[in-house]
Amino acid sequence: RAAEGAALMAVDLARKQAFEWYAGDFPKVTIRDMVRLQAAVLVQLGVTEVACVIGGSMGGMQALEWAVEIRKPSVRSFVSLCSSARHQPWQIGISECQRQAIYADPGWQGGNYDPATPPARGVAVARMMAMVTYRTHPAYVTKFGRTLVSTHQQSVFDVENYLYQQGQKFLERGFDPLSYIRLTQAMDSHDIERGRGPYHKVLQSIVIPALIISISSDVLYPVSDQAELADHLVNSQHHII
Repeated sequence: RAAEGAALMAVDLARKQAFEWYAGDFPKVTIRDMVRLQAAVLVQLGVTEVACVIGGSMGGMQALEWAVEIRKPSVRSFVSLCSSARHQPWQIGISECQRQAIYADPGWQGGNYDPATPPARGVAVARMMAMVTYRTHPAYVTKFGRTLVSTHQQSVFDVENYLYQQGQKFLERGFDPLSYIRLTQAMDSHDIERGRGPYHKVLQSIVIPALIISISSDVLYPVSDQAELADHLVNSQHHII
């Protein structure tokens, strides 16, 4: 009985250590790291071929990395929506503004916050910033104009209310603040040229069929980013929605 109890305690201790809260010690990862892990999992599952890798935004970065990086399992084609081959200064700058909103929340605590009391206000503001970049100036005029709406006995612009509600919905989803930080940093790290050679030659080395899709009203990932991809991929189509 004593030996059995000791063994159970050892198992419980191991589980606690395995699931210990990393907090601010969680390491930075790259898009390439993510793709390598995904491929390793598929290999372990016995998958030998992927018909098509499809992703938008960060998923589009991963789709491109699959085409460049992964040989097992083999990839037959990929679709990248509203993405790019490397994060540009514009995108990095917007990511940093969002991160600073989270850092400025007193609840951030250097990333060592209590999961029960996260820096929610900072995360909501970061989400609001992100939402602004998903539409152009004309699209905001068309959708919101200068319409006023009533909320809690006060009148605010429709666009103010919309952004506030988007921030609150994001919190309701329980999105972890440190995950937000590390994911935006991973996106900023994205550059298919890194460690591989000249940028355009890396793109030209991708010979599998590629479908590149743009959304004309996307400010964060403008059509020019996808057009650059399509111009240098040797077997691609580019469509704008």
